[in-house]
Amino acid sequence: MKKPVDIPPPTDKSYTMPEDYQQQLILQTRQAFTSEFNFIYNSWIKSGYRSNTYSHVDKNLYTLNQHDIVSGLLARAKTLVAHEPGKPENLLGYIVYDIVDNVFVVYYAYTKEMFRKLGIQKILLKSAGYNLNSMGFYTHNTKHGDNAARHVNLFFNPYLLLSPKHNPWKKEAKITVKQSRLNPETLIESENEHGVE
Repeated sequence: MKKPVDIPPPTDKSYTMPEDYQQQLILQTRQAFTSEFNFIYNSWIKSGYRSNTYSHVDKNLYTLNQHDIVSGLLARAKTLVAHEPGKPENLLGYIVYDIVDNVFVVYYAYTKEMFRKLGIQKILLKSAGYNLNSMGFYTHNTKHGDNAARHVNLFFNPYLLLSPKHNPWKKEAKITVKQSRLNPETLIESENEHGVE
């Protein structure tokens, strides 16, 4: 069994992971400061380039274009960070998200490597108002993100980067899950006239 992470005791906006986790982790979440955007740019661009999606794109071309995409998203979306209580400068991870047509959309989520698989992204999602039993989208896929997204009912939809018009789950479409929420083969049924399959 791993030694627990040495983090100070909780303060009023702290979260403790459930007992079934190997380590206890206490952290706080808050909106990101603009002074932290450099960390977000750097980690997003570096970790995103290692994903299967961008691995065949020239690195210079990727960096220039991805920087523009990240800049635009940080300007219009919401960004929550997780940090140690009493140490707001010690970031453990972040989530960049928004609500599009009443559907939760994650543009990017990142956790520092040594803090992965401790449930930090679930805490960030809950802090952002996402119900883990509902359904949403994510727009950037990475190896770690794809695996984690299945467990919280987030589905890959890169077209939401272009326009919310590419959201098949508009307000008028009622969505129901027909199989287990942890099943990556989840079937969606829509009651709008066009249907989503």
